[in-house]
This record gives sequence, C-alpha cells and structure tokens, in this order.
Amino acid sequence: MFKEKTHLPIAEAVSLARDLLNALAYAHSHRGADDTLRKIFHLALNSKRVVVSDQVSKAKITDFGLVFQLNNMLDLTTSYEELSAFELAFMAPELFNRPPARMPDKMKQAADLYSFGLVFYQALTGKLPFKGPSPENFKKQHNEKYPVPPRVFISSIPAKLDEAILKCLHKDPKKRWRTPTELDLALEKIPT
Repeated sequence: MFKEKTHLPIAEAVSLARDLLNALAYAHSHRGADDTLRKIFHLALNSKRVVVSDQVSKAKITDFGLVFQLNNMLDLTTSYEELSAFELAFMAPELFNRPPARMPDKMKQAADLYSFGLVFYQALTGKLPFKGPSPENFKKQHNEKYPVPPRVFISSIPAKLDEAILKCLHKDPKKRWRTPTELDLALEKIPT
C-alpha cells in the first residue's frame, strides 16, 4: 500500500487508518454463524497486507496471520528469525518474546494495535521507525528504542494525532489503546 519515502496527505491517512481499525475491531470481536465469539487476530499486519480500493478509497486488510493462526491452533511456535526484515519491521515487541499460542487475547489485540501503529506511522511519514537490519537488531529496537515522533518528519501532523500513534507504539502492551474502537473514537475527534 505505502512506499517508503512517500507519505499520504494527513486526512487521507486518517481515513484509511479508520478503515483498518474498523476491520481489526470486527475481527477481534467476530461471531461465527453459530453466534460463538471467535476472536481473530492478525499478528502479522504490515503495509503490504493493506489494500486500498481505487474506486471508493477504502482500505482493507489481507492475510489475517494465517501462519500464526495455524500455530495457535497447533500450539507450535514460529521463530522470528525465519521472518523477513520487512515483516520484522512491523512486529510487536511481545511477539519476539512469547509465542502467540501462549498469549492472552488482550496481548494479541495489543500486538495488532502496535503493528497498526507502524502502518499508520509509515502512511503519515513515508518512513519506518525501526530499520534492523538483523532479527536481533529488530528485537532490540522494538523492545528498547522509542520511535521518533511523526511530527518531527511532518510538522503539520496534529499533536493529538502524533500522541495517538505513539500510544500505539508503547513498549508496554497495557499502555497502548485497549481496542481498535477506542482508538477509532479518538481519531474521530482529531481535526485533520
């Protein structure tokens, strides 16, 4: 969806971000045909897994973490060393430290919001805050380094929007937005 070194206009990025948040909210609270709650977590969200329709300018998420979902069902783990640098650039800190199969749902939701924050950061700035290049470098950066605020690169980004993105990227999952809907409601109030 986004190319590094290019960024979207703020209003367009916010609109597309809200589409993504609605998709995550739906997946995180999905009910099956039998009305049983089946929470679906992506756990591998990145900008290549976002598709924008040209006709209606709506963003959609693809590939809802099929590898991680399979691992959750089978209680196996995928080593982060096996992932590409691009995938590692969007990985939540907790995914480096704990297999998804052993994470509570709240932590999986927080991981999706972290990755969403990186997609949104890239959409607004044309940059990714963590560059790796090795898996261990990515692990250290995601766990220890705080990103440069987006406003440093694009001064017209509203302060509240900057704060919203940085809250997505907090190292502690408990200090991120609680749900995609909570963040969507906050974005709705920010004039762009």
